[in-house]
Amino acid sequence: MVRSQIIRAGAILITTAVGVAALGPVAAPAQAASRPARIHPNHQYQGYLAATPSSTSAPTTLTIQTPNRGQVSVSVTSSTRIIRLYGAASGLDELSANDVLQVRGTTTAPGAVTATWIRDVSIHAAYGRLAGLVTAVTPNSVSVVVGRDPHTPFVYGQNVTIPVGSSTQVVSGTTTITGSVGSLAAGNRIVALGVYNNNSRTFQSTFRIRVLGTGSVQPHPVTYTGYLTMAPVTTTAPVSLTIQTPHEGQITVAVDASAKIVRRFNGASSLDEVGVNDVLQVRGVTTAPGVVAATLIRDTSIQEAYTRLVGLVTAVTPASVSVVVQRDASGRSPFSYGQNLTLPVGPSTQVISGTTTTTGSTGSITVGAQITALGVFNRIGHGFQSIFRIRVLKG
Repeated sequence: MVRSQIIRAGAILITTAVGVAALGPVAAPAQAASRPARIHPNHQYQGYLAATPSSTSAPTTLTIQTPNRGQVSVSVTSSTRIIRLYGAASGLDELSANDVLQVRGTTTAPGAVTATWIRDVSIHAAYGRLAGLVTAVTPNSVSVVVGRDPHTPFVYGQNVTIPVGSSTQVVSGTTTITGSVGSLAAGNRIVALGVYNNNSRTFQSTFRIRVLGTGSVQPHPVTYTGYLTMAPVTTTAPVSLTIQTPHEGQITVAVDASAKIVRRFNGASSLDEVGVNDVLQVRGVTTAPGVVAATLIRDTSIQEAYTRLVGLVTAVTPASVSVVVQRDASGRSPFSYGQNLTLPVGPSTQVISGTTTTTGSTGSITVGAQITALGVFNRIGHGFQSIFRIRVLKG
């Protein structure tokens, strides 16, 4: 009985198997044949940039040569973030042929990715960046006026000379040359990367210069701080001053009648109060390399509290000068016209005559000279306690 049941069950299984075989393989669902290609987010590629970007602004397309996936086309949009090796901000104008790029983005087709993030591992975070207009070219250097750039440590309108060494890359269009300024000319707009010295505020060496196009020198609003190298040759505008700055060398300051001159805390001042070695803060516009037309000059060496006097010298001793108060066209003198005052001359009193400055001596002051004096005035005792500076206007 049991044996006959097993035989019947085996016959059923064999019959079923034969029936299935006769039907053939089961067909795949119809929709599988029309399934769209999948989009893969957050894919990452690494490779050499095959050519310098044809454009320095998005949208644009880059091509990288990867070790295992061949060439990959990288679409760069305005939202693509571009950084240097250690995360510092970068841009398309810093990329060049053969740079090693790490690209993260969405694969949109075989061999094509829309980048959300690009890291150029060939550019170190420590590189300083400069964007500006070329004003002069020598075989070993390029002089530029700094333009506006959020990534630069330089001052807008500053004049900078960048060195060109044997390993400096110069990129113009899609052509890269090394150690030559042959493709650079005055009037070029450039971006430069180099090793920046934070102390001297200069490039020690230049890694890469990229030519963006051409332009012209435009007036650049700037601010400089420096020591006045000599007293003004005249106390009326127009006149030129020269200041020695810590990092930009000597700057020529053109002063016209519209330039505002103030003391340290913005008290009104003028050219006849300014002296050699005064620390000046100059605000104006760059009109040529190393030249600024001043709109505001602040003499931080002159305190606002100093009292001003214009007078005619009536007597001179080694330690004092007697004067009759004259009218002050600036309107800043608190004294009465015709008042007689004595000015103490101490060891630190500066006396300016022409472009010569002496300290603690009345030797250049004579009876009949017209002078301007600044000092600490005692309003209770109605006299000067000390004199900071005397300027001889007419002798």
